[in-house]
Amino acid sequence: MAKKLKAAAYMRYSSAAQDDGFSIEAQQRAIRDFAGKNNIEIVEEYIDRAKSGTNANRPEFQKMFADCELGLYNMVIVHNLDRFARNAGDSRKYRDKLKDLGIALYSIKDDINETPYGK
Repeated sequence: MAKKLKAAAYMRYSSAAQDDGFSIEAQQRAIRDFAGKNNIEIVEEYIDRAKSGTNANRPEFQKMFADCELGLYNMVIVHNLDRFARNAGDSRKYRDKLKDLGIALYSIKDDINETPYGK
């Protein structure tokens, strides 16, 4: 029997003018639906409200990485990769950090996923 994946869910929006497709609630529904269909346990949800993705100085994003370093998860799920990071350097840095920790990153809306599902 395969080991159940334990995931962190990360959600973010930039401003009050954010498109409804990117609302926290819409991201949350999509992530929870994906997890439920794939036997993934969401251990914790991290939500940065009204925070730009152009830098990594987001409180919940940093807390999620601190928890990842504790080995609490083997997967991080985001709605799409620009919720994770909009700066290419930060995106690569933190994706590499997850990889080094043995944690897969899964984006529901993007085809580029560093998980068995995306390969």
